[in-house]
Amino acid sequence: MPDQKVPILSELEFKNYILASRNDIEGDEELIYPPNFSDLHSLYRKVRIERSVAVLEFGSGWSTFALAKALDENSQLYSSFVNEKIRHPNPFCLMTIDASEEFSATAINRIPHNLLKDRIMPIVSDVRMATVNGQVCHLFDTVPPFTADFIYLDGPDCDQVQGEVNGMSVGFNRLGKHYGLPMAADLIRLEPFFWAGTSIVTDGRGANAYFLRSNFKRDWTYLYDEKVDQHIFNLKEAPFGKISKALLELKTIKWEKI
Repeated sequence: MPDQKVPILSELEFKNYILASRNDIEGDEELIYPPNFSDLHSLYRKVRIERSVAVLEFGSGWSTFALAKALDENSQLYSSFVNEKIRHPNPFCLMTIDASEEFSATAINRIPHNLLKDRIMPIVSDVRMATVNGQVCHLFDTVPPFTADFIYLDGPDCDQVQGEVNGMSVGFNRLGKHYGLPMAADLIRLEPFFWAGTSIVTDGRGANAYFLRSNFKRDWTYLYDEKVDQHIFNLKEAPFGKISKALLELKTIKWEKI
């Protein structure tokens, strides 16, 4: 049974919570994007409904706040089950990876201390043009060891990507032109390590989502949520063993209605 009852917030309740908890929403610098509450609530709901235990985020921002809120509520509900049944290396932790120290610090500073603040792991890393499976893409230099069953892909921006491959770059702005298409390939490298039941959500990035679909080797389902422009992957496979089986049990067991 869940440790306690923690209802999923409605979009209005979620928005009011964010507005009431923020450090200073009006104080963000011009380069920091304003919150889109519909998108953020959709992300929050997905983490709650999936009963996610650990979250990996590429590209920090207001989404970091939403993910931390959802993960904190999951921790309140399922900590006992996870501690007893799942030998998880980083339970109810959030790792957020960004190419900008300023973006990362701003995202972390918004989050109230009661939302698993000591379990949020901000990583700042350069990102470069590269090749994976013979295809041009880009990769973060540093992605530390971390076990996640929910991944949110919303970075890096094209203008943060360094270098070239055979003269090609996604940073077209260097030539005074519009940006190219983001083509993050970090998840292709991480795919062998994902546990069954893992979910991936991309914020837009349709070409990037197609790139992932074309290169993934495992049994993923795919759905496009047009309303919020999110591409959703779910790893529908048998578990590796009893530990990963327990994670699937957490996600599928019929808890008392909360």
